[in-house]
Amino acid sequence: MGQFKAPNKYRECWVFEVYGKGREIRAVTVPDEFLPHLERYRISRNLAPLPYEGEQTPLIHKVRGSGAMSVRQASRITDEAFSLCAKKMRDLHGEKAAIKLNSATTHFLRHTGVTFDLETRPIKHLQIEVGHKSSRTTDEIYAGVDRNALIKSGKNRSV
Repeated sequence: MGQFKAPNKYRECWVFEVYGKGREIRAVTVPDEFLPHLERYRISRNLAPLPYEGEQTPLIHKVRGSGAMSVRQASRITDEAFSLCAKKMRDLHGEKAAIKLNSATTHFLRHTGVTFDLETRPIKHLQIEVGHKSSRTTDEIYAGVDRNALIKSGKNRSV
């Protein structure tokens, strides 16, 4: 979990370093609200509450064996979770309610997180954290216009 970097004199909050496109390292801010969850997870694994610089413990262990879980294994587990949720949604609310979950992927989680972050963070900050070369890309992908809201705002405007 050495990818977590503690606050220091150069940064005032925790960050998590991830590899982006082109194997470029990107630092993603860790919200203060996340730290109690990280602490609980680490304590459940008999680790110190917070990671330390250079720690070699994997963030997520393999299901069987030792070492870090692969991206492929994490994707399979996530896909299975989405499938189970879709089945439950279908059982409770019908097929139409489960459509999006049937096609959800790990990238869906990224998209959802960024979309929620748009409500409270400047788009330029998100652009840097998600690794887009331009904030226009971030705007086009994540801040797309809600067509119904557009029509409603146009319908109710004064002339």
